[in-house]
Amino acid sequence: LLFRSAGGPPSVACLSVFGLCLVLMLPWGLVSAPRVAGPEGGAIDLELVQRHLQMLQAGADRAYPPFEFQGERGAEGFNVDLLREVARVMGVGVQIGTGPWSEVRHQLETGHLDVLCGMFRSDERDDLVDFSAPHIWVSHALLVPRLSPVRSLDDLNQRVVAVENGDIMHDYAQKSLVPNGATLLVCATPLAALQALKEGQCQAALLGTLQAAHLCRKHPELSGILAVQGDLLPQAYCFAVPEGRQEVL
Repeated sequence: LLFRSAGGPPSVACLSVFGLCLVLMLPWGLVSAPRVAGPEGGAIDLELVQRHLQMLQAGADRAYPPFEFQGERGAEGFNVDLLREVARVMGVGVQIGTGPWSEVRHQLETGHLDVLCGMFRSDERDDLVDFSAPHIWVSHALLVPRLSPVRSLDDLNQRVVAVENGDIMHDYAQKSLVPNGATLLVCATPLAALQALKEGQCQAALLGTLQAAHLCRKHPELSGILAVQGDLLPQAYCFAVPEGRQEVL
């Protein structure tokens, strides 16, 4: 998927080649790691871990396509498929449920879930949960109506900006935009943020670049929305587990 910013090159999400190769090599016996270093330098017996993790309870955002979403067959999307394949290779069962992002994030942070299919890494979040190595890097986009004078993040002062509740762009906007005069319109889903932008409830939205492109293609009524910057703030996308649950990783 490519999403061309106005006046800029296409933005793409880059898979972690190392991680992908590792997943592909494990079933063929090309990689064998019966014992690995733990968080304090001690060895972790993977067979022992597997016996204690027969069925992981995983969570995913119900409305974050194409990465994770609630489909006709349950949880679907890139992150979901990747977690299921990793679980299969490692011989661990996994049940994946979906919900509003702010809720599944809270469930992980409070230890009611074993893992999230995808979570953007940040220093603030790393104080609350533990992250795997990134399985993908995702850029974000500044989205505006076609005739908007907004062309950069510097233009968002004194304007209303839509974000998804609990998303990494919500975290960023609270820290960097609100102190400079921006007002946030916090939406339940990325689609709701785009719909609010189309209806004139806000002057801009901050969302994942590929995600915004996917939603705009799927919903023709969103025509006229433009990504004036589509390569903003690349973020590491990882599996996430409760703080201190390194054995799951």
